[in-house]
Amino acid sequence: PVETAFAALAEFQPLAGRGETRQVRVDGGAFTLIDESYNANPLSMRAGFLSLGAKPVAAGGRRIVVLTDMLELGDQARALHTGLAETIDAAGLDLVHAAGPQMRHLHEALPASRRGLWAETAGDLAARAGELAGPGDIVMVKGSNGSKASLIARALAALDNSAT
Repeated sequence: PVETAFAALAEFQPLAGRGETRQVRVDGGAFTLIDESYNANPLSMRAGFLSLGAKPVAAGGRRIVVLTDMLELGDQARALHTGLAETIDAAGLDLVHAAGPQMRHLHEALPASRRGLWAETAGDLAARAGELAGPGDIVMVKGSNGSKASLIARALAALDNSAT
């Protein structure tokens, strides 16, 4: 029956890396982490940016994306990565952190006011997780599975001090 379907949908939880959202408690408050680390292509990146841009943010909070390379784009990879800057601007995102050789092209195309950290690898950026977000922020991590965006999502989640 319809009631059973509605009840099941009410309890639906996204899979890890596919939109899972959690609060990460840090000194001074908490930030919202949206884990979209499982897959990325130009269309899903743009949709994610616009979705993030539509979310309300706390006073003093920022809308932040942490991105890793989109893979398997062939000889259009550089242009497709650089081209994301337009949607980031349209979505009104505040800050972009990036990892990977292709995301470096996007990083360099961004205005200085939106340019966050850049690292060669996701692991290098994950090691700096404490610098990526703060209280009141909404942070979306997105990238291709092969570019290891999940390392960054896990590092951000590990900042949670609610158990201490």
